[in-house]
Amino acid sequence: VRFDSMGGSAVDAVSGLVNGSLVAKPADPTYSGFVFEGWYKESACINKWDFDNDVVSGNMTLYAKWRTAPIYTVTFDGNGADVEATPASMTVGYPGYTLPSLPQQPQKANYTFGGWNTMQDGSGVAFDTSYVVKANMTVYAQWTPVTYTLSFDPNGGYGKPAAQTLAQVALAHAPSVS
Repeated sequence: VRFDSMGGSAVDAVSGLVNGSLVAKPADPTYSGFVFEGWYKESACINKWDFDNDVVSGNMTLYAKWRTAPIYTVTFDGNGADVEATPASMTVGYPGYTLPSLPQQPQKANYTFGGWNTMQDGSGVAFDTSYVVKANMTVYAQWTPVTYTLSFDPNGGYGKPAAQTLAQVALAHAPSVS
């Protein structure tokens, strides 16, 4: 039994089989930009070979069937960033449909980058290199305000006002002294 990979990687023929015997399924071939869909009885790839039930009937050739692997685009939205992610989009394809890396992080004054999310408000799913992409999509930067603790020292006076935790862009409230 010969295996015609139809442009894919070579697959060794199997010899020494007798009529009526099963043939073992070989490892799937590969073909850049395509997804392997199985072995077929004719080059038009109409009748799929069933390795559990179809039997050898003399010298024969099985043909690989391929379909074009889809390619998806992931767009990285800075969600208010001062400096956008670089690159702003990346493509992902077969096999795996995961990105090998993420873009350079965006930047936003007075905020810390908190990762990517499938929803702009962060209510979706965290997006990283393990996320399986199934369609074109946009992911959004998530931001955490940089905070500071403001402590008050009465400098010998009475009372000790409570400390305030503030985002850098917030205004402190005048402390009440008791």
